[in-house]
Amino acid sequence: MKLYEIDKALADRLDQAEAYAAEHEGEYPEDLAMLIDGLEMAKNTKIGNLIRMIKNLNAEADMVEIESAKLAKRAQVCENKANRLKEYLSFFIHPGEKWSDETSKVSWRGSKSILVTNQEEVPAEYIKRTENVSVDKRAIKEDLKTGKDIPGIELVEKQSIQIK
Repeated sequence: MKLYEIDKALADRLDQAEAYAAEHEGEYPEDLAMLIDGLEMAKNTKIGNLIRMIKNLNAEADMVEIESAKLAKRAQVCENKANRLKEYLSFFIHPGEKWSDETSKVSWRGSKSILVTNQEEVPAEYIKRTENVSVDKRAIKEDLKTGKDIPGIELVEKQSIQIK
């Protein structure tokens, strides 16, 4: 039986016992008392099991969080190592060159990024106001695309290696 079924059956039997006791000078049959005791024990067992299940799930969630943090650190280590190896590979396959074999392909993709040469010269509209003052590179990039000249800013072209 499910907990809500046990609870309903217990309430029904208690009502039955009260009705019987009202007609028989406060006493009710032994078999009804045993049934009520059995239902109460079943209810307590289900409640105890439910509590243990909650505790186990909370403990498992804690363990998963800890393992997740470990895996995130491990992933970062792998990403850093892959980036260092990409830099190393770029000494042998220069920007613009391509290389491939049966399982891999290396090419270069051009990109543009913002290099702030002098933050004091950057107009106030491009300054982000947070706890730390920083330049809003996204807004600058959009305005540079339209041809606007912004003091203190250079558009730097880069090449990033693509491995597939």
